[in-house]
Amino acid sequence: MKRLLSSITPKIVGAIMAGSVLMGSSSARAQGSAETIPDLAAHAAASYRQQARFPAWSQPVARGAVDPVLAERIPTRQILPSESGMGLSVWPDDMRFESGDEARLYARLESTGKNDEDLLSIPNADGATGPWQISAVVTGQLSGPLGTISYQDDGRNGDEQAGDGIYTARFTLPEAFDPLPGYAENIAVVVTANNGKGEEYKGITGFLYSHPAARLTGQYVEKLVDGDLVISAEIEATTKGRFHLSGTMHSLRGVPLVTAQSAENLDAGTHWIDLRFYGLALSEAGAKGPLTLGSVTLASIKGLPNALGPVLHDVYRTMPFVPEQFHSRSFDRPDLMEQARRLDVGRIDLDHQRGDKKPPRN
Repeated sequence: MKRLLSSITPKIVGAIMAGSVLMGSSSARAQGSAETIPDLAAHAAASYRQQARFPAWSQPVARGAVDPVLAERIPTRQILPSESGMGLSVWPDDMRFESGDEARLYARLESTGKNDEDLLSIPNADGATGPWQISAVVTGQLSGPLGTISYQDDGRNGDEQAGDGIYTARFTLPEAFDPLPGYAENIAVVVTANNGKGEEYKGITGFLYSHPAARLTGQYVEKLVDGDLVISAEIEATTKGRFHLSGTMHSLRGVPLVTAQSAENLDAGTHWIDLRFYGLALSEAGAKGPLTLGSVTLASIKGLPNALGPVLHDVYRTMPFVPEQFHSRSFDRPDLMEQARRLDVGRIDLDHQRGDKKPPRN
């Protein structure tokens, strides 16, 4: 579904919007736009106020949602529509690699839409199994050509199952093209599939060649500060720079509860960076018993793209807690509260225009 959304073009958006306008028009005729707009504004203002209860640096995870730190690292499958109704789906096994790492890359022939509008339907997952000759050119945005690779579906050299239609290739990140410490490079993988009968399909995927300038040492310290849970992580920086730490606190059952993030400008050497998990979010999540730092990652942000570090899992377990140990104070983010206030003012103006004197909603 993530790939599907990323493939939506302005043409599709236009079709969706046209349908929305038609539905909105009948709704407006039935209810009157003067009634609809204030209600929408009130809903948006309430949403801003709800978001404002938590700081930008620590947010609750919605019930049933994926850990946001992990969600950001899920590779995206890319596939293009074609006139034949088939397409080449391509993806890597991770979003980032470092020097010497082996990237595994996958390709599969799948049925797909013949035009943009068809992408509103999920493609049939039954792909052709060949025989296909699949190869790719690996190119760095700055480094240029890095090599060519061949894909196989024979159950060997990293391919999990022979004949399952998923072709696998391996590529080792060359040390000679390692980015400078604290920097990263976008790598493109342009894939071609040919069956020797005049049928050819193209696909493109990619990943990040990353060289973080700092690493997590594995040492963590916890403390309660004004009803917030603070986890301090020790890092070793090889160069001076700005570093961004993010993590998610989980229950012992692995349920993601609250995220936190922090950024610091640091010199080379050993330092501590704090992740402060907002007490209100932990309290409302019913956090109790020992908690785990279920995911944590450190990035160097000297330039774009950022040099992402690996995501580490279940690296630290806290002491037992009960929800009452965490505070219940609303943060009241000024920027979001101001947005809510402006929406209320606009809604009141519309209410007055139609002679409605209802007070603003809290």
